Amino acid sequence: EGISWLFHIDSDELIDPGDAHSIRDYFQAIPSHIQEVMILNREAMPHKFEFDDVFKEIFRFKKNYFEANGLQTEYALYHVKRPQFFIFYGTFKSAFRPSLAERYETPASVHQFGPDYFDGSCRVEDRDPIRILHYPVSSLSRLISRISGFNANRINQYEMIDKESDGFFPTARRAAASSDPAKALSDLFREWILYDDQTEIDDLNLRGLIVEKDPQW
Repeated sequence: EGISWLFHIDSDELIDPGDAHSIRDYFQAIPSHIQEVMILNREAMPHKFEFDDVFKEIFRFKKNYFEANGLQTEYALYHVKRPQFFIFYGTFKSAFRPSLAERYETPASVHQFGPDYFDGSCRVEDRDPIRILHYPVSSLSRLISRISGFNANRINQYEMIDKESDGFFPTARRAAASSDPAKALSDLFREWILYDDQTEIDDLNLRGLIVEKDPQW
């Protein structure tokens, strides 16, 4: 009771309200019959190894597949000069109106509260400018901290999602277990996460796969 909207957002994420004056203005404008909104995320593109504050210093983000056109998505998936474009999730997070939920109803996941809404009670914000800005491993120290939390005797939850042996998390585990983990993780950060090559950035910009935001939070 007393909660208008319930939104699962992590400590490495921000809500960018886009053209709305505030997040409050955005949610107040949603029609009363809408029970859930799915807000697309964009993944941060760090341009150096370390930051004082990633939220205030990083200004480039990867465009979500759902807001890209077919050619852009194909290029991001198969032709970028990277092992993969989106490293973490490239979908959405859900905001849910608890007052419309059944009593004791549990969320389907952290990304989607309800099951499947084909009755008009849910909408995906693929055109509205509101977005989740995701800063998952946006510095080398953050990468090292995250990877060092992996249990050597247990498969990490991300590795269950990342089933390919050459995916990011299996590769990160091997780097952390190597004879020189500091160098291996630094190389991993440069190959997978760092964007400091202006030629590469210009190419992604030209193809419409990058969004730049002035971080005036």
